[in-house]
Amino acid sequence: MSTNWALKHRPKTLDEIAGQAVNVQILKAKKADIYQTMIFYGASGCGKTTAARALANDIGSEIIEVDAASNNSVENIRQIIDLAGKMGFSKTWKMFIIDEAHMLSKAAWNALLKTVEEPPKGVVFIFCTTEYKNIPLTIRGRSQLFKFYKLERNALKEYIKTILTKENATLPEPLLDAIVYQSNQQVRDAVKFAQLCVENNIDNIKEFEKKVGIPTVGGMASFIEAVLDGKPRNAMRAVDSVAVAREGSGENMVDLVEWARRMEKVICEPFNDIYNIETMTHSITVAEKLRGIYEKHKEKKLGRLLDKLANIKDGDKAFSQFYALAAQGVE
Repeated sequence: MSTNWALKHRPKTLDEIAGQAVNVQILKAKKADIYQTMIFYGASGCGKTTAARALANDIGSEIIEVDAASNNSVENIRQIIDLAGKMGFSKTWKMFIIDEAHMLSKAAWNALLKTVEEPPKGVVFIFCTTEYKNIPLTIRGRSQLFKFYKLERNALKEYIKTILTKENATLPEPLLDAIVYQSNQQVRDAVKFAQLCVENNIDNIKEFEKKVGIPTVGGMASFIEAVLDGKPRNAMRAVDSVAVAREGSGENMVDLVEWARRMEKVICEPFNDIYNIETMTHSITVAEKLRGIYEKHKEKKLGRLLDKLANIKDGDKAFSQFYALAAQGVE
């Protein structure tokens, strides 16, 4: 079984963290007088937990990780508070990394408030979350805040190249662009896709999209065009073609929604820019088709359809909702 590259090459120190220069600079400057309560927030896969672990390594701290998604009760938090109190007598730092912190119950946060306000000596709390607004104001006001951002596309591509070099492998530039795009600029997923391509001898976009089951832009364009033209049978055939490719998985059908959202950028961009859009991997023929849809139906009708697609959030119901859209169309 091959080693997971995302784990193998995960940064161990702050100096190895990519794309978070400001956060790294502040954290490095505060290593001798570290903040004892911090909130790391930002999109999934942008390096929050990795940075927390790297900081712990840099200050020589023991790490205690807690998954708040499954340990979110008052009793769970009381155990953490009790452990933190005992560890406060140690001569070395102890860092509690609370992942998915927004999942803690209101009662759990209330129980934790006093400890956050006055952490035991030598104890650090880092709350990692994708849902910053769900952290109580009382906790936010007592914590140092660090916002983490997705890596810029070029920075992520260069990062993937460094990992490929370490693995004595290469991938073509267009394929790297497709990997970065499909990963939604999440480091973990980009590394995973790069490893998949290397281990399966994939060297082109078509084979990559087929391997990971990505719905084609052309297929989605056909669906959108048929719905807007009031041709339900054509729209249903477009859904069927994607469903077959995706093995009929309702959860995977939601990927179509994400592609529809991204496609809005392509359809609504000035036509001359379509040829150079770095985030898309389709052909110019498809780009022209998308632009034709926009010219024919204009923004309002197309916007209503994209809004309806964006409201499809339940994976189990996605398939039937796509069929309903195909049958009913939009006014």
